[in-house]
Amino acid sequence: MIILEKLVITCALTGSLTSRAQNPALPHTPEELANNAYACYEAGATMVHIHARMPDGTPTASPEVFQDIVKRVKEKCDVLLCLSTGGAPGMTLEQRLGHIPICKPEMGSLNSGSMNFALARGTTILKEIIFPNKFETLGHFGDTFKEAGTAPEFEVYDVGQINNILFVREQGHFHDPLNYNIVLGVLGGAAPTMENLMYMKNLIEKIPRATWCVTGIGRHQWRLITQAILLGGNVRCGLEDNIYISRGVLAESNKQMVEKCVRLAKELDREIADLDEAKEIMQLPRKY
Repeated sequence: MIILEKLVITCALTGSLTSRAQNPALPHTPEELANNAYACYEAGATMVHIHARMPDGTPTASPEVFQDIVKRVKEKCDVLLCLSTGGAPGMTLEQRLGHIPICKPEMGSLNSGSMNFALARGTTILKEIIFPNKFETLGHFGDTFKEAGTAPEFEVYDVGQINNILFVREQGHFHDPLNYNIVLGVLGGAAPTMENLMYMKNLIEKIPRATWCVTGIGRHQWRLITQAILLGGNVRCGLEDNIYISRGVLAESNKQMVEKCVRLAKELDREIADLDEAKEIMQLPRKY
């Protein structure tokens, strides 16, 4: 009998593209984000992934806003923080990275390659950006993370981006263990199929001490989360990635999405990691 490691659940609270016009439950302010983080922690999440927004919902890279969010979250609970460095369209590389040395979170997202990042309905492109992440950029981000004592979470949208991280690691910018987040469902990245997930997770599992998580975008979220639970990976849910709790039914909150992850895991006999167990699995905090 194969015994799978306990499940680490992350909730991505707000993102930079989802709007309240799509789902009114989307949090904007530092207070709302902190309340969401606490509710998700109580429901079973041990990490929250955070973008910063202004009160009107506009994405911001302000280190002061990130500091306010971090302070409020840590006053409420000891949930692990993964702060985004993906930012939003139009942000410079330094804007995307500027809050990491100041906030020093346990983890930060690190996008692992350049790509067309598009959203579509049918064959119609709704939004498209060119998302630049050159090897020089990956190295600079890696060095900044090391100085802050922050562990990177490598966002990989396609197979080649797994190898991008291995190449930059050999240059000395990253240290093991490597924590990958396989993001499927973005037009421009790998298709959200079981075959692609299996291939990417098999590549990652050949890397010593590497971990992997799955993020499914939009309608692919719950199917991919279920597959990751069965395959032994970790999972990410949340309103950043998907606004529905089930087909055609808007999620009432981020907490409700975490509760569904917990319920799926229990139905599939996968135990949920508590905070200390999640830290051990992800090997946090990092000491450089």
